[in-house]
Amino acid sequence: MRANYDTIAKYYDFFSRIVFGRSIRKSQLYLLQHIRPGTTILIIGGGTGWILEDITALHASGLRITYVEQSVSMMERSQKRNIGSNKVKFECKPIQDCTLIGRYDVVLVPFLFDNYAVASIELIIQTIEPHLTGTGVWLYADFTLHNCRIWTKLLVKLMYLIFKPICNLEVRTLPDISFCFDRNHYSAIHEASFYSGFISSIVYQKSLPICDHNNTLINI
Repeated sequence: MRANYDTIAKYYDFFSRIVFGRSIRKSQLYLLQHIRPGTTILIIGGGTGWILEDITALHASGLRITYVEQSVSMMERSQKRNIGSNKVKFECKPIQDCTLIGRYDVVLVPFLFDNYAVASIELIIQTIEPHLTGTGVWLYADFTLHNCRIWTKLLVKLMYLIFKPICNLEVRTLPDISFCFDRNHYSAIHEASFYSGFISSIVYQKSLPICDHNNTLINI
């Protein structure tokens, strides 16, 4: 099952601002500070593409970006964004159908994984992992129910009630993203929360393998 936001692309940013104010944008802006000049970036699920303009505001040139968005309507909006002198390759297809070439310093997944079941998320992580540089990072922003209140749980139920049938989502509630990254040996190296803790922004990096006194490999 592949989530698709074509039917609501026109209204997506408007309703996002109505419900969450600037919190979603702030959560992604927090992550962008971890992009260094001259890096190679994979963006998956970029939505209407405003994040490209925010990246350009920080780095007007020197970046190589692969921008993956399966919604045709979202992609049309994204391709009209200001990308400065950065090189952007647009891929209008699910990440599962992309043929990735080369390696990336940064993989940016903004509000992507809430569309998928844990098994699908792990498959995406494992598919992309060989294309991540040794010091590469995942920049992740999404909703979370960790340490949240009753109203956030009710909001999640309402969101899935509305978007699951319209956008063909795999799940009816938020998947455990931390489990997916932990299981694939990634550690959170930077983290921030927004909207009373309902939105998390996390920088994940591969845990470093070390040997214990018995020369057994462990991860930290």
